[in-house]
Amino acid sequence: MSKAAARALQPPRIAPAGASTLDDVRALFRDYETAFAGGAAQCFADFEDELAALPGDCALPLGGILLARDGHGKPVGVVAFRQLEPGVAEMKRLYVRPEQRGRGLGRRLVEAVLREAAARGYGAVRLSTVPAAMRAADALYQTTGFRPIASYPGAACGAQCYETAL
Repeated sequence: MSKAAARALQPPRIAPAGASTLDDVRALFRDYETAFAGGAAQCFADFEDELAALPGDCALPLGGILLARDGHGKPVGVVAFRQLEPGVAEMKRLYVRPEQRGRGLGRRLVEAVLREAAARGYGAVRLSTVPAAMRAADALYQTTGFRPIASYPGAACGAQCYETAL
């Protein structure tokens, strides 16, 4: 098997995004917007400001952005988190490119962000989603320990909100 073929078979590698990878993060966030804005416009209030300010409120030490790259180094997935309130983080912008879906990368990104949040001392992680537009993500959240909660300040209007304890 060639080295290129072997790299193609490797599972994507997940690592913290840094200053040199923020353009890759922006590109994935743009893909996320394209994929979901039609059915979840409320999730994109102030989106342009968010992109311009990256890492913004997801900056270390209170937040983080995790970037997944395939065996060839191409960015294929992303997830971010920020402090919502003391002891509680908010997971944001989970996205996996279509060619990588169905292979467990979304679950790996969720598990990685939960580990990162726990390592930073958070006791819980919340998120908001629009199940009608993001069916696979909604199902994933329910199978990774998230439970429905009432809306919280900053959650997208009309979104389903979830929380998991760490």
